[in-house]
Amino acid sequence: TMSQPKMLSDEPKLSSAALCTTLKHLHQAFRPEFTHQCVEEETFRGHQPLTSVLAKAQTELPSSSSEAVVITSDAVMHKSHLHHDQATSELEITIDLAPSCRTCRLYVTSTPKKRKANNEMTMMTIGDGKRQKVDDSSKVVSLHSTTNTNATEEAEVEPMSRTEIQNCIANALPDIVDNDDCDSDYLTSPLGAVLGEYTINDDDDNNNKTFCLSLADGSDQATYDYHRKVQKLALWFIENADDVDVSNDQSGYWKVLYLFLHSKQGYALVGYCTLFHFNSPFHKPVPGTIVRFCQALVLP
Repeated sequence: TMSQPKMLSDEPKLSSAALCTTLKHLHQAFRPEFTHQCVEEETFRGHQPLTSVLAKAQTELPSSSSEAVVITSDAVMHKSHLHHDQATSELEITIDLAPSCRTCRLYVTSTPKKRKANNEMTMMTIGDGKRQKVDDSSKVVSLHSTTNTNATEEAEVEPMSRTEIQNCIANALPDIVDNDDCDSDYLTSPLGAVLGEYTINDDDDNNNKTFCLSLADGSDQATYDYHRKVQKLALWFIENADDVDVSNDQSGYWKVLYLFLHSKQGYALVGYCTLFHFNSPFHKPVPGTIVRFCQALVLP
């Protein structure tokens, strides 16, 4: 019997889907920590990450020595990479988050995977063949190479289309828009009551940055509408994250602690923590209202 491939890592951030995905926010680029909550088997069917991304990820594998880990024929970086044998293209997904994080733009770029029999790499077409934004009204566009190849391997599968990819990750994204207003989408004021502000010096750009901490009531309609959109991002960074109806007051009530970056453009989201308040008549030593810290997210 054939031996099973050796898995070099079980780190979720090294999954095939995670290495295909980049989020951008306030001039920072970062990859998700988790993808299993929105991407089946942590891989986009028929696709694999860019070769350059896989090479860089290989250097991040844990090693017991100073020598780099070499991926041999009997080993794979992560279990989701087993599907790369069936991939026909290399995929790059870029999610540009608005400063407020209540909207985003989605880009999908795909390139045919190199074959031993064909060293040329032609661009996959999405719409007009250029790096193209994705919106809710987009039609299904097949991610097939424009170049006919020789007989393909029987193991290859039909790659996920642009619309399939969008539908796959939509639950982990705020509203997807297709306009340039996304870059200037700041909040004009913080949600809830301002608890305080503080300023720190950013050594990277030698500028002071002011942060604002506020506490918002979940029963407020503006808080509910805003949090319903931004909390979807938690699926990328909190294992077993789930949507919270902050307006629900059946067994208690919700408040949300927000951290915003305050600039002349407005307020940009940095992070949040949901707080559930409930009455505990038998709490010792004193009965009363208990505050439970639930989901906390701080963007990289």
